[in-house]
Amino acid sequence: MGFAVVQWVGEDSISVINENQATEETIEEGDTVSVTSKTPKEKSVLYKALVLKVFGEYASLSDI
Repeated sequence: MGFAVVQWVGEDSISVINENQATEETIEEGDTVSVTSKTPKEKSVLYKALVLKVFGEYASLSDI
C-alpha cells in the first residue's frame, strides 16, 4: 500500500491520500485521478485530484 500527495482540481489545497482511495488501478505522478470519500451521512462521493508525488508504504513525512 502506498500514499500520494494530491492537489484537488479547482482548489488551492493539497492532501495525502491512501492509494486505495483512487479509483484507478495504478497512479503515477502527473496523473489526474478520481478519489473516493464518504460523507458524514455515509454517501460516497468522487473528487478529482492531480497526483503530485507517490510514496511507497514505508515513506516518511520527511520525504515530502
